[in-house]
Amino acid sequence: MKCKCLFPFVSLLILTSCGQDSFTKSNKIKVMIEKGNDFSVDNSIVEIEKGKDASFVVNKKPSSNLLEVSYDKYHLENENLTSFTLVLENINYSLVVTLKMSSQSISYNGMGGVSGKGESFEVPCYNFHLRENSLNGYEFKKEGYLPLGWNTKEDYSGEFISFGSRIPYEQYNLYLQWVKESDKEDFLYEDFYNGIKITSYLKEDATVVIPNKIGDKKVIAIGEEAFKNKNISKLVLSESVERVENHAFKDSSLNEIYFCDSLTYLYENSFPSTVEKVHINAVTAPRFSGSFYDTFPDKVDYLDSIKDEKKLVLFAGSAARYGYDSLKIEESFKDYKVINMGVFAYYSILPQLDIIKNFLKENDVLLSSPEFDPHGIDYQFGVDKVFQWNFFASIESNYDLLNYIDISFYPSFFKQYKNYQETRRSMESKNYSITSNHFDDDGNYYDQLTYNIQGDLIMPRNGNATDSWLAQPLTDYTLSGNGVTKARVDSINDVYQDLLNRKIKVLFTYAPKNIQDLTPESTIDKRKETHKFLQDNLIVPVISEIEESFYKGTYFYLIDNHLSSEGCQIHTSKIIERLKNFL
Repeated sequence: MKCKCLFPFVSLLILTSCGQDSFTKSNKIKVMIEKGNDFSVDNSIVEIEKGKDASFVVNKKPSSNLLEVSYDKYHLENENLTSFTLVLENINYSLVVTLKMSSQSISYNGMGGVSGKGESFEVPCYNFHLRENSLNGYEFKKEGYLPLGWNTKEDYSGEFISFGSRIPYEQYNLYLQWVKESDKEDFLYEDFYNGIKITSYLKEDATVVIPNKIGDKKVIAIGEEAFKNKNISKLVLSESVERVENHAFKDSSLNEIYFCDSLTYLYENSFPSTVEKVHINAVTAPRFSGSFYDTFPDKVDYLDSIKDEKKLVLFAGSAARYGYDSLKIEESFKDYKVINMGVFAYYSILPQLDIIKNFLKENDVLLSSPEFDPHGIDYQFGVDKVFQWNFFASIESNYDLLNYIDISFYPSFFKQYKNYQETRRSMESKNYSITSNHFDDDGNYYDQLTYNIQGDLIMPRNGNATDSWLAQPLTDYTLSGNGVTKARVDSINDVYQDLLNRKIKVLFTYAPKNIQDLTPESTIDKRKETHKFLQDNLIVPVISEIEESFYKGTYFYLIDNHLSSEGCQIHTSKIIERLKNFL
């Protein structure tokens, strides 16, 4: 269904000014694209010679489409989900051009379930993010069934989407996928606070669907050893389940779980180590919307939109967010789309790459710049494999990113999920309309964009007033236990090998660091020794010298690895020169 345009269609306007005669005499004219709500233009005003074409790169939301242009002679080039080049042909006078855009709606079909809005309804695409977040299907009711999630196909053969997760590009019809509840006679149970606790499972079915209610009371808990030694492979928990006690599924063969983020009380051993896949329906309000954590799903959305193109992926922690100008790199390497996937150095790179690598193809390039900060080095080199609580914060607005992860690889997954829920409990409820591209790391709001679509932090950042150490713990650039060790290099080589096996090209460089933030032991000679060790032992090329990564404190913003705007430009220029030898 097409929506009405979001701003009026305006006819051509002649640009007039006191300098019009000078343009006429010089054979120069100006062309402007009028500002719109559903798109942006990289350079909205261009100056050309009379009779020539004028080109504009128009950035749009994936669900928006160009309907009309208030200038008849035009064509489109380089069309994709998020942009196109508008070429206005043979222009002979200065003018203002208006674009008319349309936006799609999402159709939600209850597939036999009924909501307060009926069996189906439509919701406009709000375009807060590149992809829309799906609605909570629990507003639909169907006797004896639980809603499992949405599907893009009516026969459930399409792509599955958990409630609250992002809808695939160009999918505008969603169908509610139901599963039949297990019979209440399959369980032993008892009263528990204001609901029911299941204490034992009496059957041997491979799939168990915990009912929302038994009688007139909600099922709110699964008791200790309730499913001990049961040969079940798939478990579906209703939104009413808030608690799963320790060893509830002890020695079971459980492999896949569907639950809601209303589940808040559980233990590391609530579920067995056999669980590989977890699907989370978001039925509570998000808490991390607008934070730097929330940039990760947006970056993945953009990565998804360019997955078929040749890509250069910038990957590290927050030093990458602050340290690269992706558009400047794209200008130097026009065959590549550049995306900055840097978010945070203090959780493991492993689940991030589990997700990212699914959108990369043969001959794509990943530029790895792990940070050496003592609090983050084991995360950055892939030594620490714990699925940290704050990575849940990074996927809160798209829990379906877990579909790319085998959680059995990560110790403490459910413990960290519990820690995540405990952190959320005291936080303010937000919504998906709050996007991180108008906030800084401290939650301050800005009228202008703080992030671009490539994932760079673009808000203006003044450098520190003095060449001094700022905030981080001193960083070790030696071959000691606090710095680069063989174990750490072996670990990151394993990470790189997995990417190389996929025929992805991997390059290594150093994250920027304040020269004042080094340990006394990190002398020039020790740094050279470290650099030589990495050159000799990493299985991928080291494209830059270690000394190139060190800058005065005046080039950093607030902490010792977040470059100022000026520092970012200097660092990007260095990286471009080094990349020329490899791309």
